[in-house]
Amino acid sequence: LLCLADRYVRMRTIFLAQPVDPDQLPKSVPDYESVGAAWASVEELSTLRLRGTEPLHWCTHVAQGGEVYPLSVLDDRGER
Repeated sequence: LLCLADRYVRMRTIFLAQPVDPDQLPKSVPDYESVGAAWASVEELSTLRLRGTEPLHWCTHVAQGGEVYPLSVLDDRGER
């Protein structure tokens, strides 16, 4: 008998974006959500203390030309 209450399942959604203003400074004031933000290269990510390995994995994926899907794949209206 498999009890699903004993299992942990997580689905992560990653959004890729470009800044409207490349000179905009990232968030610098800590709050409940995070201690701040910084622009970093893929190489620099491995030196940062992060909560998990997902940012390095996905940033490497994108930097190496990995598949990125448009937001329209989340559209439930059936229009493509």
